[in-house]
Amino acid sequence: MKRWTLASTLLALGTLSAEAYGQTRSQVYGSPLDQQAQTVYVRGDAGMSTYESDAAGSKETKESTVMTLGGWAGEARTVGASITSSQSDVSYALNDSRTRTAFNDVRVAARIWWLTPSVGVSLSEVEVERDGAKTVNLYGTGLNAGMGIQIPAYRTIVLYGDAMVSKANRVFDKISDTTKLGDRMEGDAGVSFDVTDRMVDLLVGYRIRQYDIETPSVKHQEKAQGAYAGLRVGLYF
Repeated sequence: MKRWTLASTLLALGTLSAEAYGQTRSQVYGSPLDQQAQTVYVRGDAGMSTYESDAAGSKETKESTVMTLGGWAGEARTVGASITSSQSDVSYALNDSRTRTAFNDVRVAARIWWLTPSVGVSLSEVEVERDGAKTVNLYGTGLNAGMGIQIPAYRTIVLYGDAMVSKANRVFDKISDTTKLGDRMEGDAGVSFDVTDRMVDLLVGYRIRQYDIETPSVKHQEKAQGAYAGLRVGLYF
């Protein structure tokens, strides 16, 4: 019986790593848009956003972060899926109020020329505190639909934009069962630059979000917008 030694294990791992790296390099082909459709990728960005809350009765600028995990499948990588998570906890110094939000969007998309239509499902959580008391505590589930666009500006530069609407079909009010969550609209536009050979991209852009909190007597409009910078790291296999 052949003995499996440490040297054999290291040799096997080295061979697999070399093959994986070689295949990743060999998959970097096609147009700039094809080359940016990694088999699996992680995107993270951070920036400063201005939050305007009617429900909290205030306005504040605070750091914001968004994380996305996704990938593209098929020989030409034309069908993809992603999950995006955006969370915020904003304290308003003006009137000692606070808002907490968590939005998670799962999307299935297709690449059609420069366009990227998508559909998916969304989970939304919104909390508002005023004068030390929680006035809004909502949890909603629903569907989303969006349309993205990517325009190659240069061999290593791609302009991009994305718009999405999320509709909460089921909303649970944990306080009074009378408050509803309106449609959430997301917009994102920016530019990506190659840092390495299609495996790491630098992203610079601007994002805006808007939705309503509806009570029996009034509709509160909630907004968040700001610039960001981030990275997208991906592999091809």
